[in-house]
Amino acid sequence: MELIDNIAQTEDTPNLPKPVLNPGTFYGRIDHREVLKMLLEEIPPVNFAEVIQFEGEELRQKHKIVAIVKQLLTIAEDRNWRLRQRYGHVYVYNGAYWKKCDKDELKGFLSDVAVKMGMHSYEAKFYEFGDKLLKQFLSDSHLREPEINSQVVLINLNNGTYEFTGEKGFVA
Repeated sequence: MELIDNIAQTEDTPNLPKPVLNPGTFYGRIDHREVLKMLLEEIPPVNFAEVIQFEGEELRQKHKIVAIVKQLLTIAEDRNWRLRQRYGHVYVYNGAYWKKCDKDELKGFLSDVAVKMGMHSYEAKFYEFGDKLLKQFLSDSHLREPEINSQVVLINLNNGTYEFTGEKGFVA
């Protein structure tokens, strides 16, 4: 860490803010299941109509499913624990690296999230509801291909990404 602090203090390095990392996942030593458990603890009860800005007469199951997934992805992003789908697989980001997650495990997790957000457990744990949550999650959580800048070299580290731009380098 001292090396990184020294690099950030050189006159050749741009004066950039230090990255905000989730301290619990800073070194990338947390298993993805732990990330899911920790994320589940962060889920508050929600007003489904407010989340999706619904103004109709009656919230249907499809509205609740969209609200659950939308709110979950927002909370995960705010905590720097990303959940994404790429090439038909689901990945969990623990603040340091991506790891593949089992879809059945994710389906159970999504049902638990629905209960924490205020769904009745009988409805949230029903297999068809879990399947619909998973399908909605897969639809909303696509991980886009990153834009590649040929003038920048990125090296993944346990505590961030070292970025080389021309003759300068810094931890982003």
